[in-house]
Amino acid sequence: MNFNGSAEKKEPYSVAGEYLEETTPAESFPPNSLGLYDMSGNVWEWTCSEYQDRYDGSEERCADQADRYSLRGGSWGSFPWGVRAAYRNHHLLPASRNDHIGFRLARDN
Repeated sequence: MNFNGSAEKKEPYSVAGEYLEETTPAESFPPNSLGLYDMSGNVWEWTCSEYQDRYDGSEERCADQADRYSLRGGSWGSFPWGVRAAYRNHHLLPASRNDHIGFRLARDN
């Protein structure tokens, strides 16, 4: 998992490692227990859900249009506590772009 795992940011539940300070190619790290790659760390992933300051479950539905969309999963710059699918973040503008925000392509067979 690609995140800020430097020793000074380590939490009791995390593992210290080399802080790469940049994105890495997909599948650079082993998959999780479900066989899924890169579900946490590397880049924050845009979701189709409108960000709500108070989580009430409405983020389970996609929004046709929103001022702020939820980002999940943390990025290479995140600290251990923010590198998990349940942790939410947002950017005020949906057009925001930088080197720690991305999206996931998915295919249904």
